[in-house]
Amino acid sequence: MIKPIRRFFLEENQGKVKLSQRAVIFFFCLVLSSFFWLLSALSKEYNSRMQIPLNYTELAGFFVLTEDPPKSIEVEVRGTGFELLGEQWALDNSPLQINLNSAKPSSRPNQFCIPTFKLRTRVIKTIDPNLSLRYISPDTLYFKTENRYGKKLPLQAKLDLTFASGYHLRSPVQLDPDSIWVSGPASFIDTVSAVYTEPMKFSKLDDSAKRVLAIQNYEIDGVKLEPEQTMVLIPVEKFTEKELNLRIKVVNEVDQRQIRTYPKEITALFLVPLSKFEYLDTSVVKGVVTFTEAELDKKQLKVELNGVPPYAKLLRKEVDKVEFIIKE
Repeated sequence: MIKPIRRFFLEENQGKVKLSQRAVIFFFCLVLSSFFWLLSALSKEYNSRMQIPLNYTELAGFFVLTEDPPKSIEVEVRGTGFELLGEQWALDNSPLQINLNSAKPSSRPNQFCIPTFKLRTRVIKTIDPNLSLRYISPDTLYFKTENRYGKKLPLQAKLDLTFASGYHLRSPVQLDPDSIWVSGPASFIDTVSAVYTEPMKFSKLDDSAKRVLAIQNYEIDGVKLEPEQTMVLIPVEKFTEKELNLRIKVVNEVDQRQIRTYPKEITALFLVPLSKFEYLDTSVVKGVVTFTEAELDKKQLKVELNGVPPYAKLLRKEVDKVEFIIKE
């Protein structure tokens, strides 16, 4: 069986195998008959279902969609194969514009609707004029909504910071703006107390850095952030240590008797930025103990450091408590 077929399609000439003349004529006739069959098939009429993508304008500002609206409608059209050929591709590139403000309240709460028969004229203009429109599905487009609420919320940066040796934050990270307006469904807005930037990592910082950060959006329909980005400033500076000898001040809240502490002064070690080194001294930072009735039966008073500026960080305090005597 195989040999006769092989002899029909192939012939050998001077040791070379090639298609026989009969095979060439056969394939030519096959292609020609297929072409005429295709022409005949495409000239007949067919019913075909197609998808028309939808684009939506927004609802009025005081409403918000709580579910994604339908992405397309299905239409059945009738036409010849030639007319249907490529029509779906053309429809994919010509979405139908839907004005949500034309939607009317439905019988269900928090729901609007648009009957698709109102779209019929526009659909006919969208499809090939030689095609006839038979029906549109679904018969109604439904949209779930809620009232839109909004409030101003503080913005917080999600940063992963590491510093080069000897460098630290000189002051807190700054955001501009440091709060944004968030609006959306009331059921969501009532649960949110802050908004965050997209995470960003800074490694081995040895100088101040400034970046524009996107604000994390919520994967919830209808939520809007205004604005959608912020400027972050990371103030970085080289730090050094500074030691202060602080004379202890006594605040007597009980009577007028004189109270003496031992020792009379303590040493405190701070970490300060180089630019502020000269500003940190004993005129700024004070060592204070407070004598109240609660301390009458105690032998020691707790030493508090008052006036420590935000840029200084206490590394070590020589003692946390001092002994005292009351002079009559």
